[in-house]
Amino acid sequence: MNINIDEISPVKKEFLKSIGIDLNNIPSAFFKENKSFDSEVTKMSERSFLHSERVSGIGFKQFSLKDLAGTMHPDYENMPWLEAFLKTKRGDQNIKEYFSNPQYYEQLKEINQADMKHNTPLELYDVDGKYFISGGNNRLALMMLKYLAEKSNAKTQEQADEIDKKYTFAAKVNKLPHDRKIVETIDILQYSSAAIGKSFEVVNVGKDVDDCNFEIIASNKESQTKIFKISGYNELEKFFKAQYSLFNSTNEGDMFKKIDNIAKLYGQNTKNSPSYSEERAEVLKTAFPDIDKLMQSYSAARAADPSCNIAGTINNYINNLSLQA
Repeated sequence: MNINIDEISPVKKEFLKSIGIDLNNIPSAFFKENKSFDSEVTKMSERSFLHSERVSGIGFKQFSLKDLAGTMHPDYENMPWLEAFLKTKRGDQNIKEYFSNPQYYEQLKEINQADMKHNTPLELYDVDGKYFISGGNNRLALMMLKYLAEKSNAKTQEQADEIDKKYTFAAKVNKLPHDRKIVETIDILQYSSAAIGKSFEVVNVGKDVDDCNFEIIASNKESQTKIFKISGYNELEKFFKAQYSLFNSTNEGDMFKKIDNIAKLYGQNTKNSPSYSEERAEVLKTAFPDIDKLMQSYSAARAADPSCNIAGTINNYINNLSLQA
């Protein structure tokens, strides 16, 4: 940790002194790293899900600072919390506000913050119980230092547990479901279904995205809309399969579009890719169980004739279906 004491503002020095921190003898607890959100969440589908409050927002939720893993902010990621705190742009102002109104941080512990005079609440992303800051880096960095200072002085596990409870706050949370098939299914519906002439907007209507309670607003080319209510992943999977079912195709052209869309999505999700998703592959297979066989046929055709494209393989598949019928 590279800290130049001479460059630390008097306001920050005063705050550090008030919580018992000697910059010449920094406790090991302060080397806890503020992790990068992007390094922890590498799949674009998961990032898109979290960034959309309509899909992943679950309202206000209490969390303990012991579960605060990192931040989305590029200026503060992948460094110890002390270093991040010293770099905060509004750090001095936050410290002054803390000394003049320490009750503010007590109010941040309440779920109901309607009467609080602040521009924005704390905002977090919940990734399997680990929290990443999407809003409120300055305030949380300040509180994290107080927390780490007290935690480093705990003599017993009982004292440590009490400190964890003390440093529990409330934040507006967007949550990633533990079942990533929910994420992948919604991502395909929202961002890839235009290829089959449909448009879907998904809205979370439940208290917890793990429960998979959504409304899906479906639109077609004629601008006709219909709302579907989803309760549980089985219903979401059933809805997804219905959109891509070959049996629901109006003609061979419609059938081609569905297979082509799935084949392209499947081909983009390669195992050697850092963003490979086993769940995404599984979701695509539920819509089109023959996808592996189709892609193997395409690979064989490409080996025989490098100029061929996926369209020929799909047409052969559809023709064989017609002959079998």
